[in-house]
Amino acid sequence: MERNYKQIFSWENKERIKYLENFNSHVVNYFKNIGHSRAGDSWEEEPAKIERKEINKLIDKAHSYIIATGFSTKAINLETVRELDLVLNIFNLGKLHIGHRSLLDTIERAIAKYENDKKSAILRTYSPLFWIALLIDCLVSLPFEALGKVGFNQNRIEVSFMGKLFKYAFYIISYLSIAVLAHIFISALIKAGFLTKL
Repeated sequence: MERNYKQIFSWENKERIKYLENFNSHVVNYFKNIGHSRAGDSWEEEPAKIERKEINKLIDKAHSYIIATGFSTKAINLETVRELDLVLNIFNLGKLHIGHRSLLDTIERAIAKYENDKKSAILRTYSPLFWIALLIDCLVSLPFEALGKVGFNQNRIEVSFMGKLFKYAFYIISYLSIAVLAHIFISALIKAGFLTKL
């Protein structure tokens, strides 16, 4: 699972924008080269087949980058009244009678989200507090990743009640520990004469 767009460094922000713009370009070119008949049938022209291969290489990461912005990639198929994922079902949209404009809108909105967060990403990158918070996030996720590697459903455990309880408890303990360590460090500096007590 990719980190939320508010939890990434400036270089990661740039990488995700570039990746999604490239993905969007392939998607646009793919749909430009879909043939249509008067009877309503559609088929892939040769350029579309080439774009399909490229899209398949990029689709999983692009999907996770979009999800990381908080935007939903889900849509309701009005014929079956069932929910489907626009990105993961990109090659089935025509068969399901769903216009590809909704897919492009989703990708473009995700790109805009990253674009609008550029300045914040730069500030985060140079903030020691952000690095500390990121370190704590990594430590909290370690037990879940370990369970995932031995065969358990990592995502399911993380979103369970006990998983959330563990995470909240670990966060509280971690931040309290940092506060105590900071107090000890400052007290030591005062005693050593490097700082004056307020």
